[in-house]
Amino acid sequence: MPVASRLSDTLRRIGAGRGGSAHDVHLAALAGALSVWSARAGVPLPRVTAVLPVDARRADEEQTWGNRCFALPFQLPVHAAQEHPDGPRNTRAPLRRLDHVMATTRKLRGETWRQAIQDLVRFMPDAPTEWYLRRMLSPRVTNVMATSMPLADQGSLGDSQVTGTALLPLLVPGHLFAVGLSFFGDWAEVSFLTDRALPLGESLPLLWEQAVGELAESTTPA
Repeated sequence: MPVASRLSDTLRRIGAGRGGSAHDVHLAALAGALSVWSARAGVPLPRVTAVLPVDARRADEEQTWGNRCFALPFQLPVHAAQEHPDGPRNTRAPLRRLDHVMATTRKLRGETWRQAIQDLVRFMPDAPTEWYLRRMLSPRVTNVMATSMPLADQGSLGDSQVTGTALLPLLVPGHLFAVGLSFFGDWAEVSFLTDRALPLGESLPLLWEQAVGELAESTTPA
């Protein structure tokens, strides 16, 4: 279920306004969308932990075909603290989610974490690597696959010019869904992969877009 629109500037503007990234906004909006989805679908979400693929390439490393990444668990702030439990929509909840996401991802983007991830990918033996990845993908540890990726600004396939892309991550058995955000030129596209049995799964892309809109409203100066 892909949703494409010129959201890249909006995501980057929201993130930059709080000192974060477009990926932070993506995750915060995902948490907001899940909060609404859970209430409408009647599916309780006591915990939502996403597995995040993290780029493990060094800055000076040649970009080649294939993936070189590491998987980290990340608990999504679906249940933001309520200011007015019995009142209207909590307009501060989107910012609380974004600040929570940023506080966590800021550590992952730091030099210490990045170096540790690069060393693990380069030097960890096959057996513990397999054990770790199986654990990260287990529904007992994570229940959502969430990732984002910047793609080429332009490209061609023979005589055909590429005008858009869709990032379709792995839908792990036992996970609620998988979501991927791709950037292509001026476009940002989010894609959700769900099992047909997931109640109201088709509503997730729209709920994500609405959550991005709420973040935009919350970060716009009065």
